[in-house]
Amino acid sequence: MQNHFVISQKFSEAKVFLASDAPYYSMLARQCAIVEDEKIETISVRENETVISLMYNPKWCEKQTAEQLAEAIKHVLNHLVFGHIANAMFDEEDPRTEIAMDLAINSCLNKDKLPDKFIHPDDLKLPIGLSTMEYFNMLEEVHLEKLGKNPNGDNSNAGKSLGDNHKFMRSSSGASQMNSQVKTMVSNAYKQCGNQLPGGYGSGIKDMIKLMLQNAEIPWYMVLRRFIALASQVKKKRTWKRSHRRYGEDYPGYKRVQTLNVFIGLDESGSISNHEWSKFMSEIEGIYKTKEAKMTLCKFTGDVEEVLEYTGFKVDATYRFNGGTLFQPVFKEAEIRRPDVVIMFTDGFNFDNPVKYNKPKSVLWVMTKDGKLSESFGSSIVLKDTTNPNMSW
Repeated sequence: MQNHFVISQKFSEAKVFLASDAPYYSMLARQCAIVEDEKIETISVRENETVISLMYNPKWCEKQTAEQLAEAIKHVLNHLVFGHIANAMFDEEDPRTEIAMDLAINSCLNKDKLPDKFIHPDDLKLPIGLSTMEYFNMLEEVHLEKLGKNPNGDNSNAGKSLGDNHKFMRSSSGASQMNSQVKTMVSNAYKQCGNQLPGGYGSGIKDMIKLMLQNAEIPWYMVLRRFIALASQVKKKRTWKRSHRRYGEDYPGYKRVQTLNVFIGLDESGSISNHEWSKFMSEIEGIYKTKEAKMTLCKFTGDVEEVLEYTGFKVDATYRFNGGTLFQPVFKEAEIRRPDVVIMFTDGFNFDNPVKYNKPKSVLWVMTKDGKLSESFGSSIVLKDTTNPNMSW
């Protein structure tokens, strides 16, 4: 009983420290249910129905200073702010995912106050202040091995977790409900702090909070870019520029390269305006120029009309108006070509019978402004008239 009191007192000290040092995070933490749970190794955050729980292992908590525990609390709360829980686009099986999430957050926090095992970009000699996606794409095999992670993705025996426990960060409700709940928490904390953003942190955290306070919708092209980036496959390629790790300089080593095979369905049934077509193809051209990608364009209406290997050329719409749109022929063509992702640019109306075709594993529907998706699988975004800046990848 005495031990329980000491642990509870330690967490209380961390909350007091937050109230004086980081009132914004203190206000966020007050909106969470505080739960002791020995099933987790360190600390985590979880959404369940309408409650967000801040969970910690009492034995681990006892070993931390109040400053370290406060910084850990800020870390897990930032998983909410950064949208890591609600975002279903991250591949949970890829060992780079949890590392990239932690790097993006911890680059904005105080490295000297973080508990042991909470990784910082300095630990891997990586730049400070990058996004989750940028860290994800920068992580090499040597980084994963240094952290005890299997580059092939099987981390069942990779040792203890790095920092907080990501496997407990799951959203039982939909992403839209989760985003709404977090936006409410962020807004409440902002008001309770006298409409002041947290000071002394990286611009990345402030930008994410500002985005939520503005109730801004993530532009369609940013969702498309993130979807494409996460679909990239990392493969090994032989190179004489690196010596073999086991056999030395007499044998070529390996380097990790990202490859991408994209299949794009283009609806030519007359439902897409010239303006929408131009905006979408402009983004596809940008993706092609900045990624090592193989792209296949499949023009369709009620059947596959034309299949092209895209090499950066201009693609104009040819409206055929032949009496309807069918998705089945497109997905059959995609099944033959076995792409990493399928992107469907359409108004969403489908005259097929339901579930007549094999559903691709990874599909993004890019919908016209007035479209309506008739399918229930994959992710979807609406192509709206938002300003598309020349954002770097």
